Amino acid sequence: MPRKVTLVELSLYERIIPLVSGYLEAYARKDQVVDESHRFDKLSFTVRSSSDEIVRQLVKNDSDIYAFSCYLWNTRLVRSLIPLLLEAKPDTQIILGGPQVMHHGHEYLVPQHENIVLCNGEGERTFTAYLKELTEERPDLLKVPGLSLYRDAELITTDNVERILDLEEIPSPFLTNLFPGTYSMTILETNRGCPFRCGFCFWGAATNDKVVKFSSERILDEVTYLSKKGVMFFYIADANWGMLKRDLDLTKHMAECTKQRRAPSMIYFSASKNKPERVTEIVKVLDRSGVAISQPISLQTLSEDSMRSIDRENIKQTAYAALQKNLNADNISSFTELIWPLPGETLFSFKKGIETLCRTGVSTIIAYPHLLLHNTPIYRKRQELGIATIPVNSAAGEDEVIIRT
Repeated sequence: MPRKVTLVELSLYERIIPLVSGYLEAYARKDQVVDESHRFDKLSFTVRSSSDEIVRQLVKNDSDIYAFSCYLWNTRLVRSLIPLLLEAKPDTQIILGGPQVMHHGHEYLVPQHENIVLCNGEGERTFTAYLKELTEERPDLLKVPGLSLYRDAELITTDNVERILDLEEIPSPFLTNLFPGTYSMTILETNRGCPFRCGFCFWGAATNDKVVKFSSERILDEVTYLSKKGVMFFYIADANWGMLKRDLDLTKHMAECTKQRRAPSMIYFSASKNKPERVTEIVKVLDRSGVAISQPISLQTLSEDSMRSIDRENIKQTAYAALQKNLNADNISSFTELIWPLPGETLFSFKKGIETLCRTGVSTIIAYPHLLLHNTPIYRKRQELGIATIPVNSAAGEDEVIIRT
């Protein structure tokens, strides 16, 4: 009998396409051995779902292998589910992946459960190799690159797996119809990577500066598919939307889909900080098509000392002032993002930065609490930077808010 694999996503949002699960399944099914010996299912819940209900569904699925996508907002919930799942199915195999758990096997794995492993890095290649090895008569997961696992009470991490530099290796889970249900929201990824190494962020730290792209033809087809499917909200997951020239053309296609089908009706993206004029043109295109859109301007801090501490450069303040003036003149909605507190920032410098923004005519300022993210440069230098945190009181997430640097 084929082994059954259940891919589990615990999201903040309802009716969101489980894109990570789709990528993993689409890539794994390219392998003939894996495809012939496994059946795949995808389960999605919000983090507000009760543990009992989630476990009931997981057990009802009666799978041989469960794969959990772990992020800041859901990892405490995942940790609470695993013992309950193992109580019902003690011999099942479990694999964890995602930015919160990778390279942290010492926190998320225990010697008594050798059937739980952890993926370090991109999931597609490692997950496929993991499934394939489990088909062997005597599986040896130490042969699978990109894993952390316990063997004989010793935590072992296998060799790193190389990043996928040709993203066309990954079949589109949209265009191969892996999401037959009805959804309101999707994550859309057109490239992976970030050329910057901002200390608070995982994007650049994870990808060694290299940005690799899905083909434009594929993205255009995916956008058309999602529009026809009636997906209303696109969350563009690229680190710097507007950085590439083609981003404007891709945006124009989204706008045309909106004019034809009223979907998408809302788009969110993280804007390229070095291409503000192109980002403004992108926002104008979407605004004219009727998409609910606001231009994000991600400054994070205006303190020169802080920017040096986190290895970041912003657009010049004169350029920012001119950008804000043009946005206001064109009646384009925008918001400016800050993070508090960053290393090198003081209460005085933070207030001074807000005052500077107000003088430029900014209409909306969003000051995010600084969350300490695993695997970021600041996380690795937390002792040197004097980082102190407090945990957020959450039943689902493992957020640590920085209160002192």
